[in-house]
Amino acid sequence: DNNNEVQMLLTRLSEAAPRCPDQSCFIHGDYKLDNLMYDRSLPVVIGVLDWELSTIGDPLCDVANFCLVYEMPRGSAALAGVHNNNNDDENNDDDDVIMPLSWLDLMKHYCEALHCRRRRSTSTSAAADGNNNMVDLETMVAWRGFYMAFLLFKYYVIVQGVKQRYVTGVASSAKAKEVATMGPMLIHTALSLLDEHPAPDPNTTTTTTMSKL
Repeated sequence: DNNNEVQMLLTRLSEAAPRCPDQSCFIHGDYKLDNLMYDRSLPVVIGVLDWELSTIGDPLCDVANFCLVYEMPRGSAALAGVHNNNNDDENNDDDDVIMPLSWLDLMKHYCEALHCRRRRSTSTSAAADGNNNMVDLETMVAWRGFYMAFLLFKYYVIVQGVKQRYVTGVASSAKAKEVATMGPMLIHTALSLLDEHPAPDPNTTTTTTMSKL
């Protein structure tokens, strides 16, 4: 139904993939707000749920998956977000979800946590592992569009499976009909992210990307 856009997205992701940070560690695979368990009275995460997609992969995929909430519109089936909700807008609806941190602040906290882990590493093997998985803020900002577009393509593939099950009458989710229509929106959003945040060109530096924020 939107094969041209899908092919365009695949081409752009394939062209950028060979030069992405491409780190490797154990990742959750579906790390997001609604897979976290929170303390009833304190702003503390006490558990992480839904590990069925856990694997060895690039940790920035988990980061991108968590950050999709900043790019998805409110009310999207299965992928509801806070895009266009303004934390500083006093006219927000009462039902609007406001993230306590901006995307950039969240990335800063992530990088600080990585550096703290590295400082706590005392053995040679732990330090080596930490060095292998270190990423700086500029790199994360520069590759923002690529990783989130890649995750949206992953969700597009999942949606195609849901759509097939819905069409054949074997879908188990009550939201299957709504989810089955999300494909074009996911591809369009992915392409828009790549337009707004293109993967770094090897002949440029990430400083330019940071200066745009």
